[in-house]
Amino acid sequence: MKDKQDGLFKKGEAFVERFCRLKGNMLFYFKNKEVTNADPLGVLIIERCTVELDLDEEHLHGFMLVYEGEENPIHFATNTEEARDQWIQTLHIASYECLKMQLQSLREQLVSKTGHDPLDRMPQQDISSESAADLSGEEPCVEICIGSNLHQ
Repeated sequence: MKDKQDGLFKKGEAFVERFCRLKGNMLFYFKNKEVTNADPLGVLIIERCTVELDLDEEHLHGFMLVYEGEENPIHFATNTEEARDQWIQTLHIASYECLKMQLQSLREQLVSKTGHDPLDRMPQQDISSESAADLSGEEPCVEICIGSNLHQ
């Protein structure tokens, strides 16, 4: 997965410039570039969504995140067509769903060339409730609090 960070214009009632940082499948957005100690204004999870060009002429160099089951897409814009295309490409491959589809495609190619799936021979890793209980006394390595106010 590719990480990316840059300024984007995020639309609430009007387009406002936000500094965005993509880490894995999470798109964090901040008020400005001084993100070292700042909490993000919000985070968008890049799953179960499509990234599409925004063809509205009002949104020059625009694109949108369209989530399954949601009526209102989230609009973004960049300063250049090149920056927009880079964001679209990067966001498109950011989801775990996309990685899963790529893995499946590669597995199918391997099977067609070799006649067998090499991953079928690998032992399955399963976290049982017993092993999960062993970890319960440890400090969590990641804690996350997610909130959303899409009109900021």
